[in-house]
Amino acid sequence: MARRAFQALRSLVKLQALARGVCARRQARIALQFMHALVRLQVRVRARQLLNRYSEESDS
Repeated sequence: MARRAFQALRSLVKLQALARGVCARRQARIALQFMHALVRLQVRVRARQLLNRYSEESDS
């Protein structure tokens, strides 16, 4: 009886660890997607700033 209960507990712990791993990987993937989007936005802003600076210098 005790062995069966212990085995069931071990199985439950393994299942919980698996679920936590899946959640952690999903959370990491979402965070990386947001970071990638932020970097793309920063590149666009920087490019626009450089273009504006270049056009202001050529107008002068």
